Amino acid sequence: MNSETEIKSSIQYCLYDTEFGVAAIAWTANGICGHKLPEKDAHATEARLKSHLPTAVLSKPPEEIVMLTRRLRRHLEGSVQDFSNVRLDLDGVAPFHTKIYLALQKIPTGKTISYNELAALAGSPGAARAVGQAMAKNPISVIVPCHRVLTASGGIGGFTAYGGLDTKRQLLQYESALPANGAVAPIA
Repeated sequence: MNSETEIKSSIQYCLYDTEFGVAAIAWTANGICGHKLPEKDAHATEARLKSHLPTAVLSKPPEEIVMLTRRLRRHLEGSVQDFSNVRLDLDGVAPFHTKIYLALQKIPTGKTISYNELAALAGSPGAARAVGQAMAKNPISVIVPCHRVLTASGGIGGFTAYGGLDTKRQLLQYESALPANGAVAPIA
């Protein structure tokens, strides 16, 4: 067995309940490698996770993951949490996407950033379109807060998670980054 196969076979995941429905989280010994917001039901959430991590095995989560899912649950209930220190396992993720996800994980709760600004922050000015593609493929939603990325004009942009833009707006409202008037709080 080669090391790539060993790494992929060591991916574990569990499902957990949130206010939005059943979410899924995946991990390795190196960190979190997947997080999916709830889909229409638990089966759909699990299928979405498995479509990205087909070798993941349903497992009882260790205490570290249980604590993280509690924080994620609170975040999804509107009690905002900071996930900037969560260890990630981005093995197998394209190098450009890895740079983008690591830069995005540092954007503070309650702040937003444009696709252009995130490209520059990650060392690739002018790569806004590629940032958009990275956001659409984000394997670790909420922890890598792709919902905080907006258009250059402050528009909400896109969101591929179940519920689409409604889910993105809800997350931004929880973080006080989308006031009632619809304006956004850009990164300072």
